[in-house]
Parts: sequence; structure tokens; C-alpha cells
Amino acid sequence: MYIPKDFLVDDRAELLRFMRANVFAIIVSDDGGSPLATHLPVVLASEEPLMLWSHIALANPQWKTFDASREVLVIFQGPHAFISPSYYDTRQSVPTWNYTAVHAYGTSKILPDDRSKLAVLTATFQITEPQAQPQWDEAPMEYRERLLAGMVAFEIVVTRLEGKYKLSQNRARDEQARVAAALSKDHDTLIAGVGKMMNRNLRIS
Repeated sequence: MYIPKDFLVDDRAELLRFMRANVFAIIVSDDGGSPLATHLPVVLASEEPLMLWSHIALANPQWKTFDASREVLVIFQGPHAFISPSYYDTRQSVPTWNYTAVHAYGTSKILPDDRSKLAVLTATFQITEPQAQPQWDEAPMEYRERLLAGMVAFEIVVTRLEGKYKLSQNRARDEQARVAAALSKDHDTLIAGVGKMMNRNLRIS
């Protein structure tokens, strides 16, 4: 990922926080001829070593590319918003887009047994909707076995992290504050989320 120095985020704790807050990710791998991508919930299984868990449909051929010999990329994306040049002090400005993203690179491995699949599901429930766990536990065994048979659980051991928060840090501070204030008032929660992150970045910078 291209990251100018103004937008670089290399604080590991912040990157992990971001990944936990934005669990619906894109997993990119290569089948030897072309890239494949799937949108999936991805949870942090451990911090040391940094390991991710997810599951994919058995019918999705991408899981066949998951092995230790090929690097995979997991893209975690946060809020993003169009930035109008009208926010800036000078008319010699152009429109742009503010966004936040973390790229995690690593090696993947299939978790073939039902015990591992259940562990991945439980971890996903805990992150997304803990109250759904009893509903799963109470489901008939035949139903659960059928669903487990139709999924492939896998883990990714992360070897490299890249973080980019493009939040107008290359502009004057008063311009950053103006953009943040305007975005924060937007009725679109995605756009307002960028304003919130800009305000947070202004507080800690």
C-alpha cells in the first residue's frame, strides 16, 4: 500500500484496535494465475503471535488457495468520505478522498476439524453478537453438523502490518478542524465516522 509519511500509522496497538473495530474485511489471495477476493468477518485470535481467524463457504473455491506457501492479504477498511476543496483556504485546491485502512499480510492454514470450526464460530459470535451463541448451542445437532460441513475455517499468521489514516494531515490544522467539523455533522454515519476519526487524530497529534 502506498503510504506517504503524513498518513502512516505504525503504532501496533492502534492497528489492532482498528482491526477489532472493523472486522468485515477483504481477503485477497492468488490461485497461481489471478487474484481472488472474498468479503468476510475476520477476528483476532491472538496477539502474540498475531493470528486471524475466519471461515468461508465450502462452495467458494478461494479456500483452496490457503496454504503456507502463498502470502495472503487481509484488508480492513474503516470509514471514508469525499473531501471537497471548498473546505480549504485557497482555491488552488483539488477534491480528494479521506479514508482509513489496515493491510495485514501473512500465511494461511486450513483448520479442518469441527472443534476448530466451532472455536472460530464462537470467536466470531463474541465479536459480533454474543447473545447469538445460545441460539446456536440450542440448535439441533443435525442442523449444526450440516452447517459445519458447508464451511471451511482457516487461520492467518500475520507477518506484516501496514496502516494508513488519510485524514487531511497534509493540510493546515485549522483546515483539518474545519473538515472534521463539517463531516461530523453529516447524516451519513460513514461520512460522520471520518469526522470522528479526524477529531480523534487532532486530539492525539
